[in-house]
Amino acid sequence: MAVHNVIAIEVGRRRLRALLAWRERNTLHVKRVLREDVPDGIAGDDAAALGAWLGERLEAAGFPKGRATIAVAREHVGLKRLTLPTVDANDLPGMARLALQRELPFDADQAVIDFVPVQRGETSTTVMAVAAPRSVLDHSRQTIEAAGLSVERIALRAMGSAAVLKSLGGDGGACVLAVDITADSVEFCVADDGMIRFSRAGEIPVGETSSSVAEAVVTETRRTWMSYRIVEGTTEVQQAVVMGDRRVTEQAARPIGQMLKVNAVLLDDHPQVKGEEGADLDEIWPLAGLLLEPTLPGETIDFAHPRKTIDRAALLRRRALTAGGLIVVALVAAWAVGHRQLHVRQAEVARLRSGLANLSGDVARYSRDTYTLAHLKRWDAAEVDWL
Repeated sequence: MAVHNVIAIEVGRRRLRALLAWRERNTLHVKRVLREDVPDGIAGDDAAALGAWLGERLEAAGFPKGRATIAVAREHVGLKRLTLPTVDANDLPGMARLALQRELPFDADQAVIDFVPVQRGETSTTVMAVAAPRSVLDHSRQTIEAAGLSVERIALRAMGSAAVLKSLGGDGGACVLAVDITADSVEFCVADDGMIRFSRAGEIPVGETSSSVAEAVVTETRRTWMSYRIVEGTTEVQQAVVMGDRRVTEQAARPIGQMLKVNAVLLDDHPQVKGEEGADLDEIWPLAGLLLEPTLPGETIDFAHPRKTIDRAALLRRRALTAGGLIVVALVAAWAVGHRQLHVRQAEVARLRSGLANLSGDVARYSRDTYTLAHLKRWDAAEVDWL
C-alpha cells in the first residue's frame, strides 16, 4: 500500500520548524523533523530569498516535494468566540465576518476570515472565528511556492496545540492551558475538550539564557491568566501542558503550576504521534497537532480555503435560472411528445389514404349496382298492361 506523506511547516521570524510524517488512520508516524534558525542575511519580508533557503534546507533534510500545511503564529491572527443569532449554516459566514470585523486590530477589508462551529442551540450558534491579514497569508504562500512546494492548508498554530490536547485522552479532554514556547514568542491556548476558549501570544527575550527566557515565560503566563480570568464564561483550568525547548520548559513548568495551582506537565509523548527512536518533538507538537486535526471529529480552520459568504442575489439568480431551465425542459419535452404524436397521426392518414385508393373500385361497383337496383324496382313498379 502506498504511503501518503504529510508535511507541516512554520517559518517564524527567527526559526524554521518542519515535520514530515505519514498518517495511518488516526495515528501520525513522524519520519523527519527539521529545526533551524533563519540566517541573519535573509530579510523576513523577502519571500523569494526565504523560500529558496527553505527549499534547500528541506531537500537537505530529506523532505520530498509536495503539498504542505502551513502554520501561522498567533501574533498575526485575531481570534474570538462569538455567539451568532442564527442556526442557518448559510447565514454563519456573513454574520461571523461582520461581527469579527468590528474588533480587528488591522484593516478588516484586507482580512481573510474563517470559523468553526463550536456549539449549536435552538436559535443561536457559537463559533470560533479567526482572521489573518491577507498580506501575511500571501507572504506565506509565496515563500512555500518559492521553496518548490504547494499549499494544502494554512492554519493557526494554536489550533494544532488544541488538537494535541484533545487527542491526549484523560485530562486532555478537560479544560487545559497549553504553553507553547518557540524561538519567536510564547503562545497560550486554553482549550476545553479540544476547542479553543482563549488564546494569546507574548514576547520573550532573544539571545538570553534559558533561565531568563523561562522567567519571561512565567511572567507572560501570569499576564495571560489575568486576561483569561476577566473573560466572560471562563472555565476553570485543570491542567497546564508546557511545550517547547526542554531547557526552558523544565524551568518554567513548576512555577507555572504553582502560580495556577494546577498540575503543570511537560509533553514528552502522545498516544497518536509515533516518532522514530530519538526523535525530538519538543518544538514540533503543534505542527503534529495540525496534521492530526483532520482525523479528529469536527471542522478545521483553513485560511487557504475559508468559508465563503453566501451571495443572496446569486442564490436568487440561481433559483431563477433553475426555474427557467425547468420550464425550457418542460417545453422541449412537450414539443418532443407533440412531434412524435404528429408523426403517428401522419402515418395513420397515409394508411387510410392507401386503403381508400384500394376501395375506390368497390365503391364504384356499389354505386352502379345501387342505381341498377333502383331502375329495376321502378321498372317493376310500372306494371304496364301491354308489356
